Amino acid sequence: VKKLRTLFVLAALAVIATPVLAAERAASPADAAGLIRLVGSVHAEITELGAKRSFDLDRVEIGTGSGFVISPDGHVLTNDHVVSNSEVTIDDGLRKVALSLKVSRIEVCVPPDSSAARNGGPACVEALVTTSSSDLDLAVLFVTGTNQPYLPLGDSDVLTPGQPVQALGFPFGRTLNVGRNSLSSVVPEITTSSGTVSSFRASDSGSRRFVQIDGNINPGNSG
Repeated sequence: VKKLRTLFVLAALAVIATPVLAAERAASPADAAGLIRLVGSVHAEITELGAKRSFDLDRVEIGTGSGFVISPDGHVLTNDHVVSNSEVTIDDGLRKVALSLKVSRIEVCVPPDSSAARNGGPACVEALVTTSSSDLDLAVLFVTGTNQPYLPLGDSDVLTPGQPVQALGFPFGRTLNVGRNSLSSVVPEITTSSGTVSSFRASDSGSRRFVQIDGNINPGNSG
């Protein structure tokens, strides 16, 4: 909890340091949601039937995730693992593929339905990581622009089992574009799934740390 508070204090200080125009809370959570899009490089090592080969790709889309604007001046909350470099190994017994994914550019993209709520502008804008925590798996990004619809942070301590919840995001992202050299500017529609709070899970120290829900969550919903 202390680490979580520290992370958001750092984000809050960044917000206070930036002049803020009159801004409004988002009319709906979807208006504050954004597709997190990662552009970078891929290095692959392939071992098959005793033979080894490798290849490299540059400036390709290497992943997507989800995020939410949490301040009117453009701070976006997502998961740390969404925006971090990663290593992936696939081994089916006949072939082993080791992938190294390195992020060179992070973008936050606005779905078509919420573009009007954010006064138009480009579909995707570059984002910078202002603070992150691998232990908490949280990251705060910053995108240029002011007066953006935002979601205020809530209090998980007031949640109760059985309470209805919604999961918003971009599951599977733009699967057809991942790893292709053509970086499409098309942003998918946001998806919503309903569920309830199932229970609360404790950390190793015994304090309440995780909220378990029974809604549908798929790769790409992270954030």
